[in-house]
Amino acid sequence: AFVALITVCCRAALSCRAIRPAAAARSDPARPLRLAVDVRRILRDDRPRLLFVTHDWGGGVEKHVAELAELISGSACVLTLRPDKGGRLLLSWQKKNEGFDLVFRPDKDYPLLIETLRAFDIQRVHYHHIVALPERVMDIPRDLGNLPYDFTVHDYYLACPRIHLATLLQEY
Repeated sequence: AFVALITVCCRAALSCRAIRPAAAARSDPARPLRLAVDVRRILRDDRPRLLFVTHDWGGGVEKHVAELAELISGSACVLTLRPDKGGRLLLSWQKKNEGFDLVFRPDKDYPLLIETLRAFDIQRVHYHHIVALPERVMDIPRDLGNLPYDFTVHDYYLACPRIHLATLLQEY
């Protein structure tokens, strides 16, 4: 399982750098080794692995995600999926002082994302926010074999595109 997951992670690492893979390799030649070590550490952890899905806007949702991951850290290992500023998806280890991350292009790398999540044996998906995420992200539980999932409503995004039910003049 370890070798297969390392292969998937390295494919993901190379895929997100498809435009300039040689430059990326020169700028961070130790990345594949760090990925291998991090993957080994995550896989050796016998706690269930959960996937938190959120936005990249920070604020209260980000604080809640970090606090929840810390709160359950004794009983679960949390990976987080969020968009980045370039419209890609960033999969990271939601653990203090960890730098594990993989970047996926949603239009081309979705099957690779699913393969990666499957290799990590994700047991449950917890949606915290879906703003700025491709619709296909909502298919992750189904695409991983009908996993259970949760959806925490943090604001009014599902009912109002302005999120906080305010007009442009900040009136309700």
